Amino acid sequence: MPAIDVESYYASFAQMVGFTRAGASWKYNVQSLEEVKALTEYETELKRLEQAQDVAGQYHLNRRLALGLRPVRLPSMQSIRGSGEAFAEIGSHLILDPRARTYLPQGVVTFFDDKVFRKPAE
Repeated sequence: MPAIDVESYYASFAQMVGFTRAGASWKYNVQSLEEVKALTEYETELKRLEQAQDVAGQYHLNRRLALGLRPVRLPSMQSIRGSGEAFAEIGSHLILDPRARTYLPQGVVTFFDDKVFRKPAE
């Protein structure tokens, strides 16, 4: 099931997954102290894990922090890099992780079902 990203650059998608306009670009909108703490830990620990070349540790940190936030808005901390990255991460998790439909916001799941995964009319 191929998916081509023709949505992530639209304001409606970016806002739905947590980005706000900051001048000419989009930035992830931090909404709570818990998110600030998670972002701080992610930046600090990611540098350490990258230096140690611990790829598995990077993956587990990425997922643990994102899924620990409530409500879960994105499937991984990597998603906050931009709306294109968020699109790719959300789409891949919806395809590969059977639990993704339970932890991602219902509006995001519905968006992907309707606009990305919908089979074209024959």
